[in-house]
Amino acid sequence: MKLEVIGKEKYEVSESEKAFAEKAFAKVLRIFHKDINTDVKVIIKKVFKEYKVEASVTALGEIIRSEVIAKDLFKALTETSDKIVSQIKKVKGKVKNKFNRVGIKEVYTEEFERESQVSSPEVDIIDGIKVRTKVRDLRPISLEDAIYQMELTGHPFYLYYDKEIERVAVVYKRLDGAYATLEANVIKD
Repeated sequence: MKLEVIGKEKYEVSESEKAFAEKAFAKVLRIFHKDINTDVKVIIKKVFKEYKVEASVTALGEIIRSEVIAKDLFKALTETSDKIVSQIKKVKGKVKNKFNRVGIKEVYTEEFERESQVSSPEVDIIDGIKVRTKVRDLRPISLEDAIYQMELTGHPFYLYYDKEIERVAVVYKRLDGAYATLEANVIKD
């Protein structure tokens, strides 16, 4: 289990900020069983007069991601950690079932079980606006798996290659809480 706290875009993380981040994310590290390799990466940036905290947790090949922007760094760190824990709780059963099928029986710590029951983007400038480009490799997955991945990342959408319809699609969460998909057709001239 590893926790890494780094500053980006010329932001230097002080020892007290690093210590607070380690304390805030200790609860994330205590979620997974000791035999599960868990990495937590926390990135802190200063954006104008606010702090942006991005965190990603990698465990069992899954990536859970969250970000928060706040005027107070300590509040941003705490909220980001809380969002990660909330996302893990939300998909806890699905993750456990997935890994039980491949022989991994102890995914979470007993403490977490009890509590539950109670690539670097490129930046372009277009018309003076920053446009970040992320390139993702897409492996064929089902719509159900795409929704699961979307819930893990905490994003309101997820781009994937649908193995049933054999094309690129986006699943997203609607304002009414339902899911919807956009499917892409390639039109050749």
